[in-house]
Amino acid sequence: MDCLASTETANHKPYNHMTRKTNIERVTEFMEFGSPLNQVFVMEALRSYSEKVIAQQNELRTKMKNGFVEPEAWIQCASQWQKHLENNICLLSSHLNRVT
Repeated sequence: MDCLASTETANHKPYNHMTRKTNIERVTEFMEFGSPLNQVFVMEALRSYSEKVIAQQNELRTKMKNGFVEPEAWIQCASQWQKHLENNICLLSSHLNRVT
C-alpha cells in the first residue's frame, strides 16, 4: 500500500502529509484500532526486541559504531524497558497477593 495514498475508512481520515502523526499517536492508534490483540502484539514486540538488544549488546556496539544512535543509549533504552516491565510485574504480583 502506498503510504501517500489518500484512503479513508470508517475509523481513519485520509492521509495528509501536512498533519503527520507523532510516534505516540501512531502506536496509540494501532493499539486502539481493531483487535484487542494489537495491544498484546505491541507489548510483546517491545519485550522481545529489548531482550535481543540486551543479549546482543556486544554485537550492537560493533554494528552501531559511528551510527545515528549511540549504541550505549540504545542498550540503555532496552534495559530501562526491561526494568519497567519487571517493576510492573512485581507491582501486579504484590497487588494480586493482597487480593487473594
